[in-house]
Amino acid sequence: MLLSIAGLKSVAADLPLTKNRIEQLNESFHTRSADYSSLLWMLVAVGICLAMGVGAYVAYKFLASRRTNSDEQLFLELCRAHKLNRKQTGLLKGFAKVSAISNPAVLFVDPALWVLDPKIHTRYCGETGRRQVTVLKRILFEIDA
Repeated sequence: MLLSIAGLKSVAADLPLTKNRIEQLNESFHTRSADYSSLLWMLVAVGICLAMGVGAYVAYKFLASRRTNSDEQLFLELCRAHKLNRKQTGLLKGFAKVSAISNPAVLFVDPALWVLDPKIHTRYCGETGRRQVTVLKRILFEIDA
């Protein structure tokens, strides 16, 4: 059974509460103005998302620059460039630690730091240790040690 609008009006005329309610709904649809508060909230949400995105990007760039500029990263990059294996990398780290060198990458630059002192470098003064140090000096400086 389909009712037309005229049929609804006649039914609504019979019920006073329904008539008032239909008139209220009709008025609310015709007098509805744009709701700017929802637009404002949407703009605030977009602004917050943009601020969080920019903040995350800045934090990522800052942390990436710290990783790139670290002494440990430089040392590992130099070890890769000279094609040193893990054992040789560990030997370099140990030698720098025993020699009280804070940045082991300095060992790649100055051959004078490779002088073995029997009091300090007990691990490297034996036959095997001397051979390992000699091999590393050849690789790093292309000289006979």
